[in-house]
Amino acid sequence: RGQLLFSRPCLLECFRAGLSGESRALRSRVSETLAWLLSAEEDLRRTLCGTRTYDTVACIADLQGEMLRALSQADSAAVARGTSAALLRLKRLGALNIAQ
Repeated sequence: RGQLLFSRPCLLECFRAGLSGESRALRSRVSETLAWLLSAEEDLRRTLCGTRTYDTVACIADLQGEMLRALSQADSAAVARGTSAALLRLKRLGALNIAQ
């Protein structure tokens, strides 16, 4: 999973565009996907005792500003739920930047 974020830099830009897009459905899908990726990374780190091949969390943490904007402008429960879940997982993984 994490390898795609490194081998396809455009994927991160797609997530960025999706979080700030006009489509509520797209914002919802992107936020849910980010939460899922972070959840999978949590599980992987637990299983491998903290070892990781690709730092998926750092890539996704770069989207924190967009996630916070999407959450503050959430016009649906799905967007708020997905974005909140992703931000919570960033916090649990130690990658949440409180200064933002």
